[in-house]
Amino acid sequence: MKINSAEENEFVLNLVKKDAPSLKQVWIGLRWYSNNFYWYDTSVVGYKNWAPNEPSGKANEPCGHMYIGEYFKSLPGRAAGSWNDVGCQANPIWPNGIVCERLP
Repeated sequence: MKINSAEENEFVLNLVKKDAPSLKQVWIGLRWYSNNFYWYDTSVVGYKNWAPNEPSGKANEPCGHMYIGEYFKSLPGRAAGSWNDVGCQANPIWPNGIVCERLP
């Protein structure tokens, strides 16, 4: 899925909160390629909603996700809807969903 505006970001956030309220974060299709983050189809990221000081890991954290819930209240700057770079493996401690875009 590609998020191209604040409205799309808010739509994804609200959709996940409504349909999968137990999730704390979702993969959003960001991936590190050589020198920057791109969308899954290698298109350039125009709209960005990175949490403060993110992305921080670059090749060491090559995937991107969106924070969903209040779970991250204890982490400053991790507001629901903001993005973070992270390793691409699933972590059972933090339930993680996947957001896909349905093509017309």
